[in-house]
Amino acid sequence: MDLSGAEDKIIPPNLSNTYPACSPAPGGATCSSEGFYYETTGKTTSLFAAVNGCAGGAGAAAPYPVEYEGERGFGCVEPYGACSTNAAVVQCQVYVRIPAVNS
Repeated sequence: MDLSGAEDKIIPPNLSNTYPACSPAPGGATCSSEGFYYETTGKTTSLFAAVNGCAGGAGAAAPYPVEYEGERGFGCVEPYGACSTNAAVVQCQVYVRIPAVNS
């Protein structure tokens, strides 16, 4: 399960959140506000999906209901659909603005 903030600059989940001062990062990675490199959420999730035999492909994504769905923009999805191992490969995001500690 991936759980990330949509605007996270500490461990950016995707390239749109990468820290501009060290962009572009090598290998398509994201770059944090501290200058560390991280794989994107999409790449990491796709590796877990491949290992678990998830359906993948266009239209495979399925909602993943959780107790607090919709609260403060929280939501989850199985981006690669059902997996042959019965594992759940899930991505969750929350859209809450938290004041920046280091601006």
